[in-house]
Amino acid sequence: MSSQNKIIVIGGGIIETDGDRYYARSQIVEYLLGLNQCYNKVTWMARLIDSHDYRTPIDNTGVRLDIINKNMETILSLRGCIGQIISYWRFARDIDRRTDIIVSEYSVTSMPYLLMTRLFGRKSLYYLGSDPRLTKDLRKDTFYGRFSSFAKSIVLPLSIKLANGVLVRGKSTYEQCSHWNSNIILSSPLISYKHFRDVLSKRIDGRQKDRFDILYVGKLEENKGVHVLLNALKLLQSANNASIDIRLNIIGSGIMVHELMELAETNNLGHIVKFHGFVDDPEKLADIFSASDLFVVPTLYHEGFPRVIDEAMVCGIPVICSRLGGMKDGLDENEVIFISPGETSELADAMTAIMNDSELRDKLRTSSIARAEKTLRNTASEQHATFLEKLT
Repeated sequence: MSSQNKIIVIGGGIIETDGDRYYARSQIVEYLLGLNQCYNKVTWMARLIDSHDYRTPIDNTGVRLDIINKNMETILSLRGCIGQIISYWRFARDIDRRTDIIVSEYSVTSMPYLLMTRLFGRKSLYYLGSDPRLTKDLRKDTFYGRFSSFAKSIVLPLSIKLANGVLVRGKSTYEQCSHWNSNIILSSPLISYKHFRDVLSKRIDGRQKDRFDILYVGKLEENKGVHVLLNALKLLQSANNASIDIRLNIIGSGIMVHELMELAETNNLGHIVKFHGFVDDPEKLADIFSASDLFVVPTLYHEGFPRVIDEAMVCGIPVICSRLGGMKDGLDENEVIFISPGETSELADAMTAIMNDSELRDKLRTSSIARAEKTLRNTASEQHATFLEKLT
């Protein structure tokens, strides 16, 4: 790739915290730094998000904006219509025939960037993390929500057609988008690889140590199904009769955190469930993953392919997940154990099977490691840069 080319990445957020401090998620920054190895210049057009409006709070383990700016140019998109117009003007000012772009904003605002790149730029990629057929405005019961959902259903296919190439997560998204653009690939996940590469060497089988550690990572909201996990854990603990020391580590934050803490206490699980809050430090996350024996994704709604599943599989951890969305389409029966969404007893049975069956654990661990080796071979930044270069 010519070192004279430059790239603009549109999407993601810079979180403004109290005290005028600015942070970004570590895996996004690592991805951008990877692109920095392939391009002469990287510009990141990020949305400015107030930490009080951010459903997953940032902490000091995020990457500070001043550190990011030492390696690339960062342009903050201000809130509102005026902010969006200014972003378009800045983009039009910077785009030229040496400029590639990657757009990951899943909204109607993406199309003007792709159109300007067609007219004045080099090549463009459009990143989609979930099936376009599932796109709905959260306020769909209001007039604005209905209008927004309708606009997305019209604009998103046009945006996909405008892009030179498309990056997707999940086979169903691939199949849907391939009708609109034949230049399409399944994207590698955005993972902080440098912190997860050494995790496998630290792995200890749960039945060879003092306890069996179960892990959940994600938002604490009703549609994520954490309450189902806590109820299944109650069944597991009752059947276990204290013969095995079980622990559940919950990483994440959200509107249900206090309700879930109360549920843990109500289920007499307070002594085995630990709420860690939000953790963005890749090294700390890698340590928690390395000590875990089972990873559970009990989501209740259709979503894309959660990055945390890749992180768990990179660490060789057996995975139980709902048979939904990108998980159903992106994983095989021999790689994970699927459960029906919301089925407490089914989840409890699956956790019991993995805890008590060493052959099953070894089988799932081997499958996870095999998938991880493919993942680690080609990071998202390397894959995306190579894909752009091959596009005509």
